[in-house]
Amino acid sequence: MYTNGKSSKAKEWMQGLQLPQRQRTQDAAAISADHFQAREVELLAQESELDTLYSSLTAEEHQALRAMREDIFRLSSSQKLKQILDAPAPMLLVRSMPPQELLYNLKEIGLADSAEVLSLAHKEQITHILDIDCWRKDHLDTEQLTTWLQFFLSDDLDAAEQILRALDVEALVFYFQKLFVVHNTSEADAPEDYEGERIVTPFGTYTIDLPFEDNDPMQPLARAALKLFEMYGYEFCHRLFESIRWSLPSDLEEQAYQFHKSRMEDLGFVDYYEAIALFQPLPKQTPPFPASTAPEGAEVPVLLPIQSFGGRLAGVMRLLDPSVVARLRFEMVYLNNKMIAAEQLEAGDPRALERVMRFVQQMIEIGIEATCGADLEGGATLLRAHHLEWVFRVGFSEVLRLKKRASSLAREPHLTLFDQKRPFSLLSSPLQRFLSDLRAQTPRLFLGVFEQGSQVSRSFRSLDEIQRASETLDYIAFLPRLFFSLFGFSHSELQQQAPSLLQPQPLDKIQFALLFLTAWGQLHLHKHFTLRPLAREEVLPCLRAIFVEEAIPPRPLQASFTQTLHADIAQMSAFTESEQVHTTRFLQEIFALLHEEASMLSFEHQPDPRFFQLFLLR
Repeated sequence: MYTNGKSSKAKEWMQGLQLPQRQRTQDAAAISADHFQAREVELLAQESELDTLYSSLTAEEHQALRAMREDIFRLSSSQKLKQILDAPAPMLLVRSMPPQELLYNLKEIGLADSAEVLSLAHKEQITHILDIDCWRKDHLDTEQLTTWLQFFLSDDLDAAEQILRALDVEALVFYFQKLFVVHNTSEADAPEDYEGERIVTPFGTYTIDLPFEDNDPMQPLARAALKLFEMYGYEFCHRLFESIRWSLPSDLEEQAYQFHKSRMEDLGFVDYYEAIALFQPLPKQTPPFPASTAPEGAEVPVLLPIQSFGGRLAGVMRLLDPSVVARLRFEMVYLNNKMIAAEQLEAGDPRALERVMRFVQQMIEIGIEATCGADLEGGATLLRAHHLEWVFRVGFSEVLRLKKRASSLAREPHLTLFDQKRPFSLLSSPLQRFLSDLRAQTPRLFLGVFEQGSQVSRSFRSLDEIQRASETLDYIAFLPRLFFSLFGFSHSELQQQAPSLLQPQPLDKIQFALLFLTAWGQLHLHKHFTLRPLAREEVLPCLRAIFVEEAIPPRPLQASFTQTLHADIAQMSAFTESEQVHTTRFLQEIFALLHEEASMLSFEHQPDPRFFQLFLLR
């Protein structure tokens, strides 16, 4: 494997360099625009001393830089660029940003407009940025890397050179193996009948074939890259082109991945297979994880402050010392990064991070509530002593119990007319959505089961919401007993009759509510509570018995209908107290369905059943 010899010598030189620690003022009042401009001059004049210079910043200087970064984070994308470039020391400001934060700012500004900011960044920052944005599991995302290499097409090559310096040589060779077909002129291995674009290097040693169709957007990128490589001289091009000729792509990608993986773990992005442990319930009697020790000088990205969402966590945070808050920020970033790895989200997507942070904080709040109740001081004591990941997993375990129950209900044969590949077909659409969201990798709460018409699905926020979801699962588990035991219907007969007796309704539209209203229609018209479908001419008499006909639409339900329905069901079986609660809830769903489907219909003539679904029809 060939390496960049220039880079290797530079590393040897830097390893032998030792600089004394510089004395800095402790006077916070000295931090002004002039102060930072002076520091910028130092930085530009002594590039090789970057790490030493940055480590010599006082706590007050770090705090002032962080305040600038927080201001920038709150700005709109159009204002970020101006604010960064107009700062007293833009290079110092940019280089104080952790890689994630710098990446999100670049994405908000737009890569096409970010060349000036990128040219101010340090090589290691850009290396980490490319690690975050250009890898998917163990594969280099060459399409995403191409968006960064568009800087090669710019007249100002500072940003392009920054990208080139930051790439591992293995990743560089792997990528350009797809753009260049390299031939050594001394070996005469270039086919003479090649019809595409062929470039001879200025040294005459190599011919480069560009295997692209005319007008392919990759062609100008390949040409620009060749021009940039030539600026580094013969030795660099020789090593690069020979590596492109002889290296195995699989070996290159694997070696690049190992470097990438090591750096990502330093940022808190653990391996996917380790990260998914977050989605496992915390075993009972698991001892709490001890609080971490944040690495000295570790800089936490300015993304979303822990207190930004309010609630119980914000109240607890106000009771903690600044040193504990700093440690929790570090643990929060690590936990968010772990969650991004587990969810296989794009680590460079600010919106994805915001969703993850909301979810993580909500699980932490549930963990605090499950452990300490409403006692904020108890929550503060908990966070002082224990790692946020343990608190998160306590909260998430509460939600995972709901997921386990929902998955168990998916195996209940009496909730569907089909095989278990299509569970819950007999349930209403909101209940189907509710169970589907609970069975997701990160379970969510579908509010449509509590608020009619709502389509909102979000993370759980409290133990009270978990309790309401648990009660809904109890209700769903009761419905097969209501129909196939207390009402006396036969699930097996229904499955047998469905393809013929229940046409023309699509089978996946046959739900408990339609079955119940059909049986009620038979009881109302013929005094028998049975599942025989109604004739079309029987629909209007049923609707007139249900709604106040003379009322202005939307028509209310007749009081006599609702009262009689409650009384008729009460006579069918002796319900326990909990069963009575579930039965009342089912009837409320029936009333809501009736109002939604038919309260606006005209009763002057037979309604067209194509425009509503309430009964099974012959």
